[in-house]
This record gives sequence, structure tokens and C-alpha cells, in this order.
Amino acid sequence: MQSILELDPDFRPRPFAGSTNGKITEITEYDFAAHPGEALFLKACASCHTIGEGRKFAPDLAFVSLRRDPEWLRRFIIEPDIMLHEKDPIAVALDSDYPAIRMPYLGLGKADVADVIAYLTAMDEKLAAEEQQHADLLATEEAPTAHDHSGDHSGDDHTHKH
Repeated sequence: MQSILELDPDFRPRPFAGSTNGKITEITEYDFAAHPGEALFLKACASCHTIGEGRKFAPDLAFVSLRRDPEWLRRFIIEPDIMLHEKDPIAVALDSDYPAIRMPYLGLGKADVADVIAYLTAMDEKLAAEEQQHADLLATEEAPTAHDHSGDHSGDDHTHKH
């Protein structure tokens, strides 16, 4: 069944980020041109992973591009089953930490994996900038404020306690 909006040649349906009982709870605009790996992440990874939103079924991938060697990350996305079979220590630890969920073979090519990693890196940079902005805001709020001493204090004998 086609909606009336789909008859408009300029209409583009927006993907949604979440649903509850089949009902859309949040609509988010995605700029797939800016990060081609985002579409792949949403398709292949987002069912188990989040980025900066806490653990879902598998690890939160916030700062994964900083926590993992780029070559290890690339290889783990391409062939997690082989790395586990080879007893890669990180793959074994992840398998132990998440026994009910095993990273599947996704069948992604090298270019797709590079796009996903570029997207994860961009998200890590965004999270780092947000954390720095938050830290800067907290530092500004905690900085002592100067008292206005321009008023007439003639004859006043008082001290300021800081």
C-alpha cells in the first residue's frame, strides 16, 4: 500500500532509530553520504551494538577505534570466527564476556569494512568532542566568580570568605 507522501517525487522516507511493539518511537535523520559506513552499521551491527548508549546484546562500541588496533578491528569484523578458532586473546575474552552472543561472519568486503571503521572512528571523534565540551562546561560552572566591589563600602568592615 502506498502512502500519499510517496506520490510526491521529492519525498524521502526517513529511517527510524527505534520501535516499540511495531510503533515508531523516534525518527532520526541520517546523512549516509557523509558516512557510508553508517548504513552498513545500522544494517549489520546495530541489532547487537550501540555506540555510546551502553551495552545492548554485545559490547558498546564507543571509542572502539581508540581501544583496538585498526588491523585487529578490521580483521575481527571480516573473520571473527577464524580469530576465535585461532584463540586470539581479545576474541576469546569477548566470547567469554558475551557467551550468549557470538560475533557472526557478516560477509562484508574490505571496502565495506573500511567504511564501517571510518564511521566508528567518526562517531568516536564526535563522542570525544561531546565529552570535552561537557568537561569544559563543568569547568566553567565550577570556576569561582568575581565579586563586584564597585559599591560604596565607606566605613564597612567586612571580610569575604571564599
